[in-house]
Amino acid sequence: MTRRNTMFLAVAAAAFLLSTTLASAVVVTLPDTSQTTTFTANVSEQADVTVPATVTFNVTDVTTTTDATGAVSATSIVLTDLYALKISLQGNAAAFTPPAAGGTTWDVGDVSWAAGTWTNGTGAANTLSNSVYSELATSDDNAPSTSSTVTFTLAAKATADPAVKAGNHTLIATWKFESVGP
Repeated sequence: MTRRNTMFLAVAAAAFLLSTTLASAVVVTLPDTSQTTTFTANVSEQADVTVPATVTFNVTDVTTTTDATGAVSATSIVLTDLYALKISLQGNAAAFTPPAAGGTTWDVGDVSWAAGTWTNGTGAANTLSNSVYSELATSDDNAPSTSSTVTFTLAAKATADPAVKAGNHTLIATWKFESVGP
C-alpha cells in the first residue's frame, strides 16, 4: 500500500469516527430556534468527612478502663433521596502491636464505644473488630451533615501483667462511609 493510500484510509477512518459521535445534521431555515440540547449533571453520592488521625489512650493503670475521644464528622452530604450515611470502623489487625516484640497487649475487641450523641444522626454502641466493620452511627435520612465527639474505651487488663510493657501499643483502623437506603 502506498503512503498516499495509507493517508487516505486514515483520513476516511477519522471522518467516519467523527461523524458517529456528532448528532445528525438538519437543514433549517434561518433564523431558527427548533434545535435543543439536554445538559445532564451526573451527581455521585458524596460527603466531606473528618476522622481523627490518632486516638490516644493515656493508660495510667492497666487494671482500669481508659477513655479517649475523637471528633468524627461528615458535611456536604449528597445521597440518593431518603438515604442515610452509615459510618463504621474496622481494625486492621487482631491485636495492637506492643512496643516490645512478644509483649502482652490489647486485642482489637478491647476497643469499644458508646452510642453517644450525634447531630443529625443516631449512634451505635459497638466493639471494634478486625473481621467486620462495626457501626458508629447512621445519619438521619437526607441529613446535610452529621457529627459527634466519640468516646472510645480501652478495656482493662484483669491483672497488672508484667508482660505489658510501657510505650506505644498501636493499632490501625479503617473507616467506612456508605450510603444506606430504605
